Amino acid sequence: MNRPEPRQRVRSSSVRDSRAVSEILGLVFAFALVISLIATAQLALSPVLTSGDEADHHHRVITDLAQLDSAVFGAASTDESGRFAIETDVSYPERYLVVSPPDSTGTFATTGTGNASVDGAVAVGQASAYWNGDDKTLGTTRALVYTPNYNERESERLYIESGVSYLVTADGSEVVHRQSLVRGSDISLVLFSGELDERSGAGKSVRITPLTANDRALTVRSTAGDPLTVEVPTTLSNETWHELLADESAVKSLSYAAGPGPDAGVLTVELEPGLYKLHLAQVTVGSPNPHVVDPEPNDSVAYLSLESVNGTWVPAGGREAVVVRAYDRFGSPVSGATIEWQDGTYGSVSAPNGAVTDENGRVALRFTAADVDLDEPKPDSIAVQVVGRDETKIEVAFEIRAFDDGVDIGPV
Repeated sequence: MNRPEPRQRVRSSSVRDSRAVSEILGLVFAFALVISLIATAQLALSPVLTSGDEADHHHRVITDLAQLDSAVFGAASTDESGRFAIETDVSYPERYLVVSPPDSTGTFATTGTGNASVDGAVAVGQASAYWNGDDKTLGTTRALVYTPNYNERESERLYIESGVSYLVTADGSEVVHRQSLVRGSDISLVLFSGELDERSGAGKSVRITPLTANDRALTVRSTAGDPLTVEVPTTLSNETWHELLADESAVKSLSYAAGPGPDAGVLTVELEPGLYKLHLAQVTVGSPNPHVVDPEPNDSVAYLSLESVNGTWVPAGGREAVVVRAYDRFGSPVSGATIEWQDGTYGSVSAPNGAVTDENGRVALRFTAADVDLDEPKPDSIAVQVVGRDETKIEVAFEIRAFDDGVDIGPV
């Protein structure tokens, strides 16, 4: 009689092998399922999470650039240098299961240059010696542009330039943050110079240095016969400028022409007759342009003004203090300029503290009248100018009178 035990043992071993193979296949299928889920999560979640990171970064960099915009215009009026951090880099956090893209760096740079000018502006006061209605070219100015380097989000460029700052969206729409070129009776022109690195890392700061700063506006007038016009290079479109200035009652007309670059134009604004406050300044953003040579103080002076005179007459043998002040074409004081003069018929000029303007652009002179006998008051005048600059000459008139013991001329 045959025994069944050996056959049963063979069948039992076969069952165990089948179970082992099934378990291995199950693990393989489970692992494949996990890989499939991870791949699905990578394809589905990674773009969503990355886009969210980029949206958060975009919000932060807009805030940074808005503060930079304010800092630039603040420096133009306070004469304070400083550094400002811009978060140009996008850092993606590490995540479980989902692989984040590598960090990326946006581009923050300056564009090409174009001239800004003012024509037909006649200053009220002594600045009219320079601001006499002639066409005045203030110099070249640039625009600052930031372009992010996103993986998922469509890039939107941000611009800061004289007169306006704005955002260009992915579909080409322009969203303006600031328009300061013409606001009521205020005209503001802050010229940008300097160069920025093509790429700036996260935490790197941008230096702002005022070349000329002025916290006081220049009062100018415009007439129908000689209208005041402002010309400025711009990267903003003609259509958007018309929309921005449509409600400004001071604006008489606008014209727009092709500019020096493919994306630039030249905007010309003509204003209605009236009085205006002209705010002018120049700042360097980033590194100074190595091709621009700073002028000597004497060459920077556009005009002189008579700051103060204690009186209109001087007794024979007496003295009178005269303070003059030097200004550049932006209306900012010029220090370090050397002053010269022509003496009067009845008196001479001296500079007790030196003939060089101080940090506020001032120089104090002294007019000393000759000690002569006078039968009647005699008119006299002196001429003061920057050395070698006849166009800056101003005249100060006096009247020389016989000395009166009863008159106290005070300290000089």
